[in-house]
Amino acid sequence: MIGHIWKTMRPNHWIKNAFVFAPLFFSGGATEAMKLGRVFLVFLSFSAIASAVYFFNDLIDRERDRSHPQKCMRPIASGALPIKIGIFFGLGLAMFSLALAFSIDLMLVLLLFLYSAINVMYSLWLKHIVIVDVFVISMTFVLRVLSGGVAINVELTSWLLITTFLLALFLALAKRRHELVILQDSTNNQRPVLNQYTPQLVDELMSLITPVILVTYISPLQF
Repeated sequence: MIGHIWKTMRPNHWIKNAFVFAPLFFSGGATEAMKLGRVFLVFLSFSAIASAVYFFNDLIDRERDRSHPQKCMRPIASGALPIKIGIFFGLGLAMFSLALAFSIDLMLVLLLFLYSAINVMYSLWLKHIVIVDVFVISMTFVLRVLSGGVAINVELTSWLLITTFLLALFLALAKRRHELVILQDSTNNQRPVLNQYTPQLVDELMSLITPVILVTYISPLQF
């Protein structure tokens, strides 16, 4: 049972939450133990709330996942993890995350609520809207960076926020491109939004964003 719970939490995805350390790095405070400790707690908060969202997403998508060649092996979809236990741990992780954030700064609680609300809307609706889905994913990375700034009480530059958004947008599009390639022979099992994407569309979007990213990254003083 513990193994199924751990698998549903998706700890391998927690690396995304490393973006909360960006403000600490760029502000030069990475060697300060107190600031490092506060940002690490924010990292734990985001990891817990992200895992809670994964529980919620798996509960919502369990019927669709059962017809997918890989996702059918997810604990909730396969029936290895009972629905009631999934709900219990999902809520428990969410409460732990918010409590941890509250111990640091009230603004972090608000940012986590916003992150959770965006992810819930993404799971229920936004992930089915072409282009909007990748923009939503990118915004969650911006929220991570904002939270890291709040933790160490540092004002973030627009350059850092813009570059974070653009990098996340590029990576989200690259993921869509990868999904189109590996699922081209199993269209009945792919996520619905992929039916609205084509490799050509994704390539054009990535070609459009790439020069913007390069110009933005090499011109921090303009922001």
